[in-house]
Amino acid sequence: MSQKKCTAIKCVLALTLLSASPLLLAQVPGPSRPPSLPPGLYVQVLDGIIHLSNGGGTTNFSAGQFGYTPNFRQPPVLIPINPGM
Repeated sequence: MSQKKCTAIKCVLALTLLSASPLLLAQVPGPSRPPSLPPGLYVQVLDGIIHLSNGGGTTNFSAGQFGYTPNFRQPPVLIPINPGM
């Protein structure tokens, strides 16, 4: 490894890669992938409000809500549950 300074994440990643056993890496299953979502803009409000406006309309989303719009012509809609964000 070079003498360059690295961020904490890069250093941890480099140390993990250097100390990990190839056999162990092959045995550990990767994270499961969520089902693929349709393309578009998804929003999640953690705190406050998101005011989403496009050519199709306007919708306000409050803390704890999720929203979606597939393109700039269709109005944004409320999604009742977390779509996997």
